Amino acid sequence: MKYFLKFSLALAFVFFVSNDVLADDTYVLKNNYVSPNLELGDTYAVSAELGLAYSSVFNSSTASYELNTYYRENNGDFIFQGVFSLPESMRTNSLLIVDNYLLVLSETSVNFYTLGTSGQLSFFKTQDLSDQLPSGASLQGRVTSTGQGRYVLHSRDYMHLISIDVTNQLFSILDSVNPLNADENTVNTIIHLQYKMSNDSLWLVKNTDALYRFEQFDLSSQTFNSIEQHDYTFATEFDYVNEAGLLYAHHDDSSNGVVVQTNRRTFIFELSTNGESVNLPFSELRNNETFLAGSPSSDEQLIERDGTLYLTDIDWPNFQAVYNNTTVSNDYTNYDFINATDILGLNPFTGATELYNLQQGVFTATDTQFSSQLSDALPKRLIDSLYDPEASRILMLGSASSTVTQATLYIWQYDSQENTADFLASTLVLPAEIDGGFYNFHIVGTFGDYIYVDAMSNLTIQSEILVFQLLDGNLQLVQTFAWGGSSDIVINEFAFVAPNKIAFFPFIPPRNAYFIRVCNISEDGMISSCADKTILEGRLFQRASNSFKMTKLQNTEQLLLAPKQNISKDFEPDVSTWLLKYNHATDELNTLQTLENSSDEQAFFELDSGFTYAQGNKLSLTYGGNISALLEWNETSQQWDLTAIEPNTAFISAPMATAENSYFINDNGRPYLLDINTDSFYRGDQDRNLGNSNSTYQITSDNKGYVLDLDVASSLSTFEFVNTTPVQYKGGFESSSFEAIQDVPFEINFDRYFLNLDSNSIELFINGNESVEVLLPSITWDGKILSGTLNNEDMFIGEFSSQEASPISVRVLFGNSSLGTISIIPVNVNDAPVLTQEIETQNLQTNEAYEGSLGDIVVDPDRETIVYSYANIPSGMTGTEDGFIRGSITAAGNYTIRVTAVDPNGATLVFDINIVVTNVVPLPTPPPPPPSAGGSGGGSLSWFSILLMLICLKIRRGRANCTFSSVARNPQGFK
Repeated sequence: MKYFLKFSLALAFVFFVSNDVLADDTYVLKNNYVSPNLELGDTYAVSAELGLAYSSVFNSSTASYELNTYYRENNGDFIFQGVFSLPESMRTNSLLIVDNYLLVLSETSVNFYTLGTSGQLSFFKTQDLSDQLPSGASLQGRVTSTGQGRYVLHSRDYMHLISIDVTNQLFSILDSVNPLNADENTVNTIIHLQYKMSNDSLWLVKNTDALYRFEQFDLSSQTFNSIEQHDYTFATEFDYVNEAGLLYAHHDDSSNGVVVQTNRRTFIFELSTNGESVNLPFSELRNNETFLAGSPSSDEQLIERDGTLYLTDIDWPNFQAVYNNTTVSNDYTNYDFINATDILGLNPFTGATELYNLQQGVFTATDTQFSSQLSDALPKRLIDSLYDPEASRILMLGSASSTVTQATLYIWQYDSQENTADFLASTLVLPAEIDGGFYNFHIVGTFGDYIYVDAMSNLTIQSEILVFQLLDGNLQLVQTFAWGGSSDIVINEFAFVAPNKIAFFPFIPPRNAYFIRVCNISEDGMISSCADKTILEGRLFQRASNSFKMTKLQNTEQLLLAPKQNISKDFEPDVSTWLLKYNHATDELNTLQTLENSSDEQAFFELDSGFTYAQGNKLSLTYGGNISALLEWNETSQQWDLTAIEPNTAFISAPMATAENSYFINDNGRPYLLDINTDSFYRGDQDRNLGNSNSTYQITSDNKGYVLDLDVASSLSTFEFVNTTPVQYKGGFESSSFEAIQDVPFEINFDRYFLNLDSNSIELFINGNESVEVLLPSITWDGKILSGTLNNEDMFIGEFSSQEASPISVRVLFGNSSLGTISIIPVNVNDAPVLTQEIETQNLQTNEAYEGSLGDIVVDPDRETIVYSYANIPSGMTGTEDGFIRGSITAAGNYTIRVTAVDPNGATLVFDINIVVTNVVPLPTPPPPPPSAGGSGGGSLSWFSILLMLICLKIRRGRANCTFSSVARNPQGFK
């Protein structure tokens, strides 16, 4: 079927946006094969002149609106052409075909699309109309043409008079009016607007409980100008709840009458010319009549009565209704006038749509259908599906409509390398409903080119297996295998226990032993024989077998038998989960293992989920929705060993694993990730899947798969994983605080809260919005681990302050969410005083005055006061507690002063000061002063001045301040 490629819609878009969800992009759509719901729905535009049709459909998987496009081909039918995607944020309220444009009205804007060959659409422009709409109003509602390029859009709240200038592609709102008065809060329906070409006026008919109002607006000034109003109120006993719902109304100029159709009555009102009175000359109640449609430009109404279609014509001079048989069969539940002469027949249940015509009072079928070349390839309602990995085929069991009970078997060929699919064949499972009953159908499995389908009649309660063969591209029924023509077995569960063995778990009444019927398949695919295998020898059950489920464990030949509902211990005191295995040598089902069933004091819990993973080596059993038992296969004992019983982190029922065996998709499309270290499953954070909870998902191989979505439009979509290790938050992180001890390395590992954490997923901010690196160089962050070592400087608010530092607040962000805050509390450790520089040997002369300050070379890291004590201090010198050493030494020699510095907490620093004292060198005898010529003074230095200069030189060598004093000082500390 090569024509399927024509309609294959390759939509390449990513489904998980990192700005919206926490998970990384996981899988993308590759190919999409669509069989649309041919019922056009509530929002559509059809042009019989252009042969084009468009229907708005909401796609739940993409959370956006799409347009189904149709083009009338040579055979006269409107054929589905494909899907045109609209912007994700656009909501479709109305569609209009005007000249060569399709106008898509959203809430407050209109989008122009040009019409191409065969109805293709090209975006032209968007016009925002928010500034033209009244506050709170929108463009939601039905649009009625009034001619001259003008339209009226009406809803329950507003009427908008619209002008569309096609030449300049300009959409203008000329006027808006709220048709409700302040006291009309219970208006049932406002549905009819009748435009009059003769006098450029508009009639509005509305109904509020027992009140009907007929109002005429003059549109000649491009505004809603109310010129006439008529009211009619029914008596209080009028059944307005059942008889007053307004469906259709039409005003006749010649008689000034109005025909009104409700869901059960036909009224004809006569309006007075002065507007003072309204008469009701005709009122008819018809219980067996259904109103279908009314012409927008005439008084002809389409009525269904006892399965026959009638046109109601109004005899205005006599104010009477005349019913004419149309001779057209009533094939549709809905009819709608798309213009004055063309009517659409629609059936929302079957999806069928057909075009009819009304000319000069004659209603005829045009045999113009809305169809799709894909409609025979996909069901409208999915009953069952199965993927055959051996033949790479997709099997679907469904019906061609949403209500028909007959089932069709569809076969598609899947290409895992290209990730594409091609339709092969389809056939009815049963040629007809042979006994008039409803059938339940299930796909049992495949054997080569043979497909096995179980069919059970709800009327006869008989089950039979239908065997189909795919031969030369066609499906044909080759065998109907019944159970001996009796109702001795009704199938509850089934599974292939071996490639050529089918096991059926039947309904068995209480107080009986259970058995499983095993059927053989011959080489030609036929079911050749069946035999009943007693299971759990000697065990009589107090409950019927439909209280238990039988499940085939993947990648094994084991059958799991467990409760499918909570079972009271009073009625069944001994319930377990049993594992059965088919023995090829003996052709028997043996009890492999009995597992204790989870329970409380009253009942044994139902098994909600049982599946294997890790290539069949691990088994997960979930009971009662919240308790999971984890087991691992023991090759030595050939048994399952229980490894853990714990509350489950996420409920997962029938997962399909990717090649890495770490990313799973549940049978309802939910994503799950496996923590291989704890064997715990976590629900993925992605919030938008390819389909929805009603879709069917299948992982095929090599991280590819498909999804069957039969929501709005039947579709088969293939997808491919682009990241099977997304970053997944496991939970458990809480805001907390801890003490960071000075000089002790600390580490906070965020990896334990996540799966697949990378270095870019978490952001940390300290004390507001400062990054870790900027604010605290002593703390490092590699994207997974926050680590560091706080030093003494981090214990205080500043370099010279003794005030303790405040706790460090670390805010943790993942995606767009804040996980919490960690408060790091600095804990100071008392440090002993330290020397800031090396003390050199102090060289002095005998009797030389000396003073030094220890406060400049000894500091306390904790900004505390230091107390000094001294040992071996030379005679002539003293030391103070606040760190000053003063005095002079009279005898030459080498001296060592032992200094002890102690902080208030007893932390001690001990160090030595070495002093070398030498004898004073005698000063030379000064020569006698030269004779003075004429007086004492002159320009020479006295001997005292020279002595002071020599002393100053000596003191400068010792780095002391020279004050020309007899005492040498060293207030800056020791050299």
